[in-house]
Amino acid sequence: MEFVNPVNNLSRMTRRLVGLDIVSSNRRHSAELVVDFIESGHSAHVHLVNAYTVACAHDNPEVLSSLQGDAINFPDGRPLIWLARLKHGDKAFSQVRGPRLFLDVLEASADGPLKHFLLGGSPGTLASLVDRVKSDFRNTSLVGWDSPSYGPLDESEKIRRKQIIEDSGANVIWVGLGTPKQDLEARRLAEQLGITAIAVGAAFDFAAGGLRQAPNWIGEAGLEWVYRLIQEPRRLWKRYTVGNLKFLLAAVKNRTI
Repeated sequence: MEFVNPVNNLSRMTRRLVGLDIVSSNRRHSAELVVDFIESGHSAHVHLVNAYTVACAHDNPEVLSSLQGDAINFPDGRPLIWLARLKHGDKAFSQVRGPRLFLDVLEASADGPLKHFLLGGSPGTLASLVDRVKSDFRNTSLVGWDSPSYGPLDESEKIRRKQIIEDSGANVIWVGLGTPKQDLEARRLAEQLGITAIAVGAAFDFAAGGLRQAPNWIGEAGLEWVYRLIQEPRRLWKRYTVGNLKFLLAAVKNRTI
């Protein structure tokens, strides 16, 4: 599919949910859309939106702003799928998982002009991920990677990060810094560098083999969050308890508008 103006053409594919424009697409079409978008010379910040993302957006105006404007939002969560089908009757609305989108775009961009940069993950995770990408996607151009510290993003770090990405020649940055930090950074980098930045959640950990993905039947039942919670209870308990409750409140509020 060719997009003369991808931003405008995306409007016909979006649905308004919980105050955000979410793209109605499927797994394969989402990967093709991202590749076509970048190859056409356009830039944007791309987000994989789930219940926790929505909760953060409704708590923090800066996070909400990062999901607006030139943002492309894919639904990475079953509650959004159910809400789209309930509110819009859109049975074609499909879940786009961050780890799968990451691998699909790498595959779809083989021998093409996309040049990938990986930002995020621990040094060990990133090393394993780079090895996998080089092994499994030999014809895909991986031009750089960086495992930044978990400290605050001060001015010196912004300058350092901008320089290494520019020096790499990348035109797409995969940002795996955790929600909502990665959403803010994806927007900042896309706007500052004029290239596409994709906030991809835990895709690095999954692709590198550090985390196991839930079986398909668990995902279809909307219980992937339970599977993740069992794997990382100390880190994720607040996200899934408080976050899910806030999502439900946001969904109820927006249904009455």
